[in-house]
Amino acid sequence: MRERRFAPLEQREGEHAILLHHAHDFGIMVYATTPGQLRSQLSASGFESTPMLFSVDGEPLGGETMPEEEYFHVVAYKPALS
Repeated sequence: MRERRFAPLEQREGEHAILLHHAHDFGIMVYATTPGQLRSQLSASGFESTPMLFSVDGEPLGGETMPEEEYFHVVAYKPALS
């Protein structure tokens, strides 16, 4: 029932998408993107330098494609307001 109700909320555009996830009986939406698009979005939002990407196990990730990684963590820095 949730899948049918929330599926219309999905969005796919260019290098990113907001997708209904099967976890929790289709109760969550996830944001999917590429590392390159993520870097562009963070830069446009005022974050400095290159963000660090890590696997769910805490291993550093690099490169533009990570086909074996379904999820990854991001560490990014934004300058303090003065």
